[in-house]
Amino acid sequence: MLHLGVTSHFYVGETSQDARRSLYPYYRAYLRPKTPGGRGRLIEADQFEAVTSPLGALMTGSPQEVIDKILTERELLSVDRFMGQIDFGGMPAGMVNDSIELLANEVAPAISKETAIDVATA
Repeated sequence: MLHLGVTSHFYVGETSQDARRSLYPYYRAYLRPKTPGGRGRLIEADQFEAVTSPLGALMTGSPQEVIDKILTERELLSVDRFMGQIDFGGMPAGMVNDSIELLANEVAPAISKETAIDVATA
């Protein structure tokens, strides 16, 4: 059986609103062109909101919102692997660490529970 994975920039905050508010300046800085005429793009607030929506490509929000997004991708695309890029755009270490803690303590256990295969009935 082949496995299918998806990767995304990733940030979990205590609430969806806090996650978006905190992440936006760093995401914008990460994507902006670094040299005149160089690669990159400026992302405006409305574009950021679109990519952070429930079906958007950017994996950010509250723990429950991120859990729901990962499970939706699993259902729609048969994804069985997720890789998140957690540190980007010059995010402060505390912000990165807080996101990792929420991933480890809330998101990952919930995903594991939801996707566990009952070997006895499989």
